[in-house]
Amino acid sequence: MYKLYKIIAAFFISFTVVLPTLSEPPREPEHEPERTRIRIQLKWFHQYQFAGYYIAQEKGFFREQGLNVELIEGGPDIIPPEKVAYGNVEFGVGNSSLLVDYGNGMPIVAIAAFFQHSPFIILARQDENLKTIRDLEGRSLMISDHSHEIVAFLKLAGVDISKISRTPHTGNIHDISEESRHRVDASTAFLSNEYYDISRTKIPFIAFQPRDIGFDIYGDTLFTSKDYAESHPDTVRAVKEALIRGWRYALNNMDEAIEITHAKYAPGKSKDKLAYEAKIIHQLFVDNVVDIGYMSQLRWLNINDAFAKSELVSEDLDIGQFLFESEQKMPDWIYRLLIWLAIIVMLVSVVAQRFYQLSKAKDREIEKRTQLEEKLRQLVETDALTGLYNRHKLDEMMCREIDRAERYMHNFSIILMDVDHFKNVNDTLGHLIGDRLLREISDLLTKQLRKADIVARWGGEEFMIVCPETDLVKAETVAEKLRACIASHNFHGTDKQTASFGVTRYHQGDNADTITSRADKALYQAKRDGRDRVCVAP
Repeated sequence: MYKLYKIIAAFFISFTVVLPTLSEPPREPEHEPERTRIRIQLKWFHQYQFAGYYIAQEKGFFREQGLNVELIEGGPDIIPPEKVAYGNVEFGVGNSSLLVDYGNGMPIVAIAAFFQHSPFIILARQDENLKTIRDLEGRSLMISDHSHEIVAFLKLAGVDISKISRTPHTGNIHDISEESRHRVDASTAFLSNEYYDISRTKIPFIAFQPRDIGFDIYGDTLFTSKDYAESHPDTVRAVKEALIRGWRYALNNMDEAIEITHAKYAPGKSKDKLAYEAKIIHQLFVDNVVDIGYMSQLRWLNINDAFAKSELVSEDLDIGQFLFESEQKMPDWIYRLLIWLAIIVMLVSVVAQRFYQLSKAKDREIEKRTQLEEKLRQLVETDALTGLYNRHKLDEMMCREIDRAERYMHNFSIILMDVDHFKNVNDTLGHLIGDRLLREISDLLTKQLRKADIVARWGGEEFMIVCPETDLVKAETVAEKLRACIASHNFHGTDKQTASFGVTRYHQGDNADTITSRADKALYQAKRDGRDRVCVAP
């Protein structure tokens, strides 16, 4: 009987415990907070160019910012500014051409410039009549509708674009081959992409780069619509922050970034090509000089001036409205400094030493900023390879010298120099040897010339020297001295090298184009006469 009681008691206890549990409704599983859904339109096919975006996606940087991101592949027929302006996507990847779209009335806002330099170039099938950018006149160019940078480059280089036959871009650089059924003479391209492809073919080609004439602009730039920036500023900042983290990770972990790009986004591209692209892309960041994503309002103004000279935008664009945050947020350390200064005012005798230390820290910060300004100025005015003035700075100095000559009746001469058979050096010995040759020649020119003389890289393997207070006879003597110096010098990797020179002097009424044209004709006469010589145009 006792055992029976125990069994009944146990059953009763079990029943009273289990029954309420069975009657309770099932609990809902806990979910993570809903994330903001956004779409980012890339400007081209999946490749390492967008590695920072892939890293932000795969490493969870977007998710940590509360974002649910869709990365949309681009192509030659995709125009990101239109996608963003018409509300098809929230964000896009563009370039400095965004400024032209803004000037034409598109309500877009630039957020962050990740590429401090543009990788845009023109690749052309080379023949004996195509040696300079101006030789593209009368030829066909494969170009996207949205390539304002290239149009500006051509106009600034003095090309009459009405004489160029423009055809839609197919996305295939091999179309510059004579065997292609879509055959064209030249095509817009990326130094980080199509240059790799064409270099591994037997197609003879020549590359023209905007930076050769001092046209240095931003590359890939994140942007959104004006409405979205005004209504969702925190989301815009979150996207920017996630991408800065993504690109910083990619820059510090290039091999892993290549693996992620290849495995999940661009399996059709070889790892060798992705590695080449990564190397070029990383050089465009200049992250040892400026922060990732940094934009300078002054530099955008300079870019606008170049577009205005090319008749693509008006000169009076409000750049402040084009930038998401035209003024950088005041760093936290400045707020802390102000607090300390307030304390110092009240307790000078107690914290005098602290005030001195903060003053020193501020001096160091000012010095760093001054150094940064100088580095940025050098980026704008000097040629990255040789350290000489670039084409943009030379044009400014030439106009100044012409103005001085007209005002005070002074004379000056110019010398235009071209390295003989330079393409053969690149083709047979490689671009590294070619680059070193240009640097050695630059050093020779600098050492042989006066401090008053102005020497600059004119473009490619051409150099120009402006000689103030120098008549034609003296200028010819200078050119001959430079020719002999180069011809007798033993260059690293190439041993002997020669150069041809064209010399002319300033005439009253000359402008930069007329005096340069005479020097250019004299230079080509020197080449026709057998090179390694000096020809004069009176």
